[in-house]
Amino acid sequence: MAFLFACKQCLLFLVVLLHASAAIAAAALDNSTDLASLLAFKAASTSGGAAASDNIIAANWTTDAPFCTWVGVRCSRQYPSRVVSLNLGSFSLQGTISPHLSNLSFLSSLDLSNNSLSGTIPDTLGQLPRLAKLRPKWNHLSGPIPPSIFNNMSFLVYINLYHNHVSGSLPTIVMLPRIEIIAIGDNLLTGHVPASLAQCSTLQEIYLGINRLTGSVPSSFGNLSDLVHLALGQNQLSGAIPASIGNLTKLRLLFLAFNHLGGEIHKELGNLVNL
Repeated sequence: MAFLFACKQCLLFLVVLLHASAAIAAAALDNSTDLASLLAFKAASTSGGAAASDNIIAANWTTDAPFCTWVGVRCSRQYPSRVVSLNLGSFSLQGTISPHLSNLSFLSSLDLSNNSLSGTIPDTLGQLPRLAKLRPKWNHLSGPIPPSIFNNMSFLVYINLYHNHVSGSLPTIVMLPRIEIIAIGDNLLTGHVPASLAQCSTLQEIYLGINRLTGSVPSSFGNLSDLVHLALGQNQLSGAIPASIGNLTKLRLLFLAFNHLGGEIHKELGNLVNL
């Protein structure tokens, strides 16, 4: 009897496993959500008044063809009907970034650079579970950076918001276990440089120059042993350059000019032999 009971349990487990696998496969093959998300993005980003002839998406993204063939769209090889990359740099986009992009659950790369997008960065982008690269640089985006982007994106490796109108302070809670590059220079950021960035041990490049940041250079940055570039120039930082910066022996670029720094230059900075 015990043997028969065990067999029934194994059979039940196998049935549940097969149903779960089928559900996952069906979800991966269901592209209706991706199509709706892309069309919502098209409607929002082509609403700025540009002529259709100047807007590649307006002319090319039509339901006459499968969306995986649309310009700038790349789909998964494993799940051919799911979008994994949007490369839309220099596409003459205007309007705003649709919050419905968060429904592209397989998206790993989003490049919106060199356009004329305005409005805020949707908080819903922080819900993209696989997003590794976020590049909306050189646009007209404004408002604060959603905290969800800094504490809810475990796969994020690269974020570039350079040359926008992003304002407010940087989130104080930073949980980006894979982040390598943070580039938010040439914006309107205020507040302090978050010391919690030092918890991102994978960081290699930090660009926060040309903002309105105040406070000091965090001494905790001396723990970022893989840091190669540190650019905090053209802000309103004060205080001394921490001696701990001398621990960054891989550092090749240190840009702290045009601030209100004072105090002595510590001898430990002489350890930066790769500058």
